[in-house]
Amino acid sequence: MRLYRHILVASLCLKAAFAQGPPATQNPTPDSSSAQMQAPLATQGIVIGTPKVYDNYYLQQLLNTLRTRLETLQVVDQATLLTHIGQTQGANLQRLGGSIQGTGPSTPTVSTGSPTSATPGTTSTTTPLAPSNPAPAPTTLTLPTIGQSSLDTLNESMQLAYEITNVELLLNGAISDQVQADTGRQRATFTVGFPITIRPPEKTDGKLSNSIAEVQVTICGSPEASIVTLLPKERTYNVASILDHSFAASLGTVIGGVFSVGGGFLWQHQQYYLVQQQETVALQYASGRCEGAVTSNSSFAWQIHPVLGKHFVRPGMETNFVQVSIPDPIEPPGGTLVRACVHAGWRKTSDNGNRLKPLFSDAAQCFNIRYYSTLPKVDALQVRDVGSGNVFVQAKGTFLDGTRVRIGSKPLASTYISSDQRILGFYTAASDMVSAGGATILSREGDENPLLPPLSGLPSAQSTAQPLRINSVSVMPYSDSQSLLTITFSPPSGATLPPEPCPAMPGTVNPPPCVPTDPWVVNIGDKVFGLADAPFFSSSANEIKLLAASASITAAPKLQMRRILWPEQYYYAEYPLDKGGLLLTKVTLLSPAPQLTLALTGVNLDHALLEYPDCSTCLKTLAPTLATVSFSADKKVPGIDADAIKALKQIVLCRSDSKRSTMCDSAFAPILAEVPKDDSAAPKDTKPKMDKHDPVKPGTTQVSIAGTGLDQIVSIKAGPTSVPFRLSVAEKPALIITVPSTISGVEGEYPLLIELSDKSTTSYLLTISSKAK
Repeated sequence: MRLYRHILVASLCLKAAFAQGPPATQNPTPDSSSAQMQAPLATQGIVIGTPKVYDNYYLQQLLNTLRTRLETLQVVDQATLLTHIGQTQGANLQRLGGSIQGTGPSTPTVSTGSPTSATPGTTSTTTPLAPSNPAPAPTTLTLPTIGQSSLDTLNESMQLAYEITNVELLLNGAISDQVQADTGRQRATFTVGFPITIRPPEKTDGKLSNSIAEVQVTICGSPEASIVTLLPKERTYNVASILDHSFAASLGTVIGGVFSVGGGFLWQHQQYYLVQQQETVALQYASGRCEGAVTSNSSFAWQIHPVLGKHFVRPGMETNFVQVSIPDPIEPPGGTLVRACVHAGWRKTSDNGNRLKPLFSDAAQCFNIRYYSTLPKVDALQVRDVGSGNVFVQAKGTFLDGTRVRIGSKPLASTYISSDQRILGFYTAASDMVSAGGATILSREGDENPLLPPLSGLPSAQSTAQPLRINSVSVMPYSDSQSLLTITFSPPSGATLPPEPCPAMPGTVNPPPCVPTDPWVVNIGDKVFGLADAPFFSSSANEIKLLAASASITAAPKLQMRRILWPEQYYYAEYPLDKGGLLLTKVTLLSPAPQLTLALTGVNLDHALLEYPDCSTCLKTLAPTLATVSFSADKKVPGIDADAIKALKQIVLCRSDSKRSTMCDSAFAPILAEVPKDDSAAPKDTKPKMDKHDPVKPGTTQVSIAGTGLDQIVSIKAGPTSVPFRLSVAEKPALIITVPSTISGVEGEYPLLIELSDKSTTSYLLTISSKAK
């Protein structure tokens, strides 16, 4: 009775302690200084490391995957239910055995031997009677096959289905943990891991026997913080418990020395069952303590029990996790989201761990839970031309696994991230980035930002810095199918803009921000110029010349100029290709001087004026796309005589003003057209001729080849590789070939396959030799 009263008093005290909240600490309130807050918390046998913030996105992905797998489970199985109909559900078998056995005296034996004085001739011998202990005979009865009935199976299946549904709801998360009720804004969820180390007890430390380690955590600093998930909620072990009781006895005796009797008895009872032992159990308290005697409604604890027949908690380290939801806005990176105040200690247990006593050896510590941004951070960016219209983009900075890149609406299938997560790289077509206006970098949570270089020197919105500006674009015919575009521009300027190109500053520790050698590119329609597959004809600080198909110029509404992946606010400009202006696609010599006649084809020629030479009667329009220009000394035009006509190299056209048809419209740039040479005296071989070139050294990037009829060349290939080429601007144009990197560094002779405008092909031998001059 006394023992019962002690147990009753202890249980009432324990119940009162839980009703009042967590037990009071024996240590003073922890110091709030930053240096002490982040030190590990240590007490007798327990060490709590600094909490770590984990990627909530990946944890949520794992939980979503688990929820999806639970949805595919088929708990109620038809075949199982049908086979359990009529199943025997119980049986009872008891064994009670007994045996009895009796024997009489044995028959004497007679033996005959040689008689002596002491022994008669005949001897009788009787065997002594021994008692017998017979064993009971085993029974041959066996229990029938036992199983669960269909109704019980259905009930158990439904209980399991309801439990799975419950888990799915928990994995999906509560709406109150995701959305704020008053504003409808999303709540921020983050995951924190607490490293818990249990140290082995001293050999003489017996007070930790049959004790559990308890770690209580209180979320402070956010009154509306809520606990979303605790991991683990419980960690269990299945332990087999076997109980075997048996009794066997036998008895035998001899009565009167002539009769033996004996008997046996057997009784046996066995039990076998599984016991679930819980090692780590999560509890949620009604309130917990923060600094300065402040309480919080977000408090929980993990209790670690001794298991597997041990009297002490197993030493080792484990990391337990908690998901916490707080209202937005989130602090900036490096700021404190909440504070986690941790209390750790030991509790004595009784009744096989089912009853707990107050904490002893309690210690307290508060930790700052900081906000870590997983957005990619770009420290440097480089765009490198790799040929065939493709570029390789390499960014240096911080890129966690799972960072992706999207161009337009299409995420890239392959993105390289280095093992140290400091380099991100990808290959893509330059035209894709130009048409999309750049690239977007996605964090693994799905947050996105433009992929731009870190130009810390970019001006503010109130700055007077000037962006890129295209001043003029002129178009003149170059060949039957190509036109030469001349673009004059003013690069970005301003004291607050990074200088370009980067100045040479040897020995500078922290050089100022500047623009590296990423080139300008120009796109007309879907064609990008300025890379290896379509290089500029020529370029300078304020002027770019390029060759483009006349048909693409006619079809494109505008011309765009930019630096790839640089801020368009300052490094992008466009110029409309006004269809109201003049456009020449071809100039043909119909008759040579002194009776010079030219045929012009193009656009809007019905609005053309001949500005040079000054001859209003020399231009005759036949259609908006066709006109002729005729010069003759017989017309008696001032300044146009036979010698002037022979010396004429160029003509200048302009668009007439809509109000004054005899005046040029200043809104449109004039067009300069070359007068074709008279090659009537030349051999009538229409095929182009390419002069033999001298061998070039390995590493040469461009080769100039002279010849005639070079404007008939439409493509050049070295094996499967397309070779970029252009014609030089000179009285006698030369073919400028960009040597592919696959062959420029290796000596040898390389045949080039040349396709002409009439679809025929020819070949040319390119020689690379280290003996070249």
